Amino acid sequence: MASLPSASTILLAVSLMKGVEGAVTVSGSRGAGIPNQQALTLRCSYTVTSGDVVTGYTWRRLEGNSAVNIATGSVTPQRAVFLDSWQNKGEFVGDYTSSLDIQLPASHVTPSYAGTYRCEVNGLSGSGQVDVTASVLSGPSISGLPPTYTVIESSRLRIDCSTYITPGNPPTTSYTWTYGGSTVSTVPVLDRSRISRSQGGSYTCTASNSGGSDSASVNVDVQYAPSISGLPTVQNVTEFSNLSMDCSTYITPGNPPTTSYTWTYGGSTVSAGTVLDRSSISRNQGGNYTCTASNTLTPSGGFQRQGTTAVQINVNVQYQANIRKFTANSNYGSVIVDESGPLILRCLIDSNPGSVIRLLNGTEELARADNSLTSEYRLESADCRQRGNYSCTATNNIGAPDSQRLELLVKCSPRLDESQQLKYVSRLGGKVMVIVSVLAYPLPTLTWSRTNSTSQDLTASSSPVSDISVTARLHLTNLQQQDFGDYSLTVDNGVGGSVAYTVSIMFADPPDQQNLECTSAGVLAGTTVGGILLTLLIGGIVLMVLYRKGYRIRNIQKGNASRKRYSKYQHTTNPDTAELDNRGYSSLDLITSPAQHSHVEEGSEKQQYSQLKIYENTKADAAADTSTYEDMTETPPVTYESIRASPYQNSGAHSQGPGHGNK
Repeated sequence: MASLPSASTILLAVSLMKGVEGAVTVSGSRGAGIPNQQALTLRCSYTVTSGDVVTGYTWRRLEGNSAVNIATGSVTPQRAVFLDSWQNKGEFVGDYTSSLDIQLPASHVTPSYAGTYRCEVNGLSGSGQVDVTASVLSGPSISGLPPTYTVIESSRLRIDCSTYITPGNPPTTSYTWTYGGSTVSTVPVLDRSRISRSQGGSYTCTASNSGGSDSASVNVDVQYAPSISGLPTVQNVTEFSNLSMDCSTYITPGNPPTTSYTWTYGGSTVSAGTVLDRSSISRNQGGNYTCTASNTLTPSGGFQRQGTTAVQINVNVQYQANIRKFTANSNYGSVIVDESGPLILRCLIDSNPGSVIRLLNGTEELARADNSLTSEYRLESADCRQRGNYSCTATNNIGAPDSQRLELLVKCSPRLDESQQLKYVSRLGGKVMVIVSVLAYPLPTLTWSRTNSTSQDLTASSSPVSDISVTARLHLTNLQQQDFGDYSLTVDNGVGGSVAYTVSIMFADPPDQQNLECTSAGVLAGTTVGGILLTLLIGGIVLMVLYRKGYRIRNIQKGNASRKRYSKYQHTTNPDTAELDNRGYSSLDLITSPAQHSHVEEGSEKQQYSQLKIYENTKADAAADTSTYEDMTETPPVTYESIRASPYQNSGAHSQGPGHGNK
């Protein structure tokens, strides 16, 4: 309760009631102050006219329709004796004026004593009274302001100080709200929109007027939910390992600090504590987990509610690569496709993270995809030679790599395995091993045939080299004149119709005897000259010249006789020439004499025997081919390509250059 100032004043409103002749007249006056708050003086003045005597007085407080006596007293005439106007006759001459004071105890001087007081003075012939209205100056008082006011963060704070005020006198009052030593409001209402936790604390309201002031403080308690920060948005964990996460380590406690925790997954609670624990976690336990922290918020004058915060974390369960599908044209295992048709190799992976995927043909990398779940290799047109074992490998550095294989088979019609020479040369009574390598899938049947009669058995042998390659062999022995010519090899595997290849066995001309003698003499002379040069430089040169001159004379004498002897070999077998059969014809380079053979086809006569070579079109060992020549130690029969260009011309045909034998 506010205290009054030391000089409070009672204002007396005076009304005068006149009595009869000789009556008492009463008037009011201002009361004295309250020195040191010890007493309040109420005063009324009265005048006694000539002929009357005051006998007593009464002070009353008017409260509604009733009056409460405060003080009474008597006044005797003897009091007037001491006045100068008192005469010896005992009669009062003139008017007698005096005042009646009443002092109230300081403990009674409160704003509640403001009001109307009545002073009544009694005389012998009548009485007089006056009502005095007292107005007590006092400051306002504050009561009932709660010591603590609770508000939820981000809501509105509103406290009206005037609702807790008892007004003073005068009633005009000023207000201030202070916070942290600074004025934050000069109106009765403290208003904070969207208050934050940093704005909590003690606020003071002060109310004042000219009679005094009063202050009261309130603690604003800003409540808020707990918060979560720093929790990773993604947590990587390897499958079958243990996952443990403590949500409380990432919590900023709320106000009030009491907090509950829950972990939820897929809409269900998986932990009622702060720790999420997953032992031997599997890939189907990956996904979004939510940590929720909460407390209870109770605002002043509001409804209780939960303060919650939630943060989601993605548990990324990583696991090793696993090949789900590896297909060729959407088929598994052993896959058959048509040649010239499209080919699509596709590998689908299940892994986390994505894998490095490689599509391989043997060791050759066809396609690669990094950090991916699929890889693809496309061909617009498949080829027979693309048959083989294909594989897909995948790894993401978790666990062991995974691999799958498939076998690709390409249906293709028969064709020669690369370029092959189909012309062979032999002599009468000689042997030939014809070898033809064919590509086809499925593996074909092979049939040898000939239009003309032959002394040979045309039952062929064949051996598969691979799933798409087969080698046909035809062994011809003791060749007779009717055995020379064209042979047909028919190949059929049911794909695209049968294919026929023509193999020609050509007759080799016997060498010119004269040229063979010249060749032998030349070799001997060359050897002799070489020895002479090494031993005797000058003498060797002379001897060589003499020797060579003598050789030429002897050679001229034998020339005509040699030509005559050679004519008898045209249609017979010369045992001396048997060793020339199918030896690569390196010795033919020295033959200069032309030979005419009417039994050789016109096309064959024009064929130059140039640079023929053995065409190894199978994977069979060379030793196996050589072993087919029963009574010969030389290499197998060779084609025209293995014979170097030489002056030897079959049937008088002129040289037509290398490669002519490939027609």
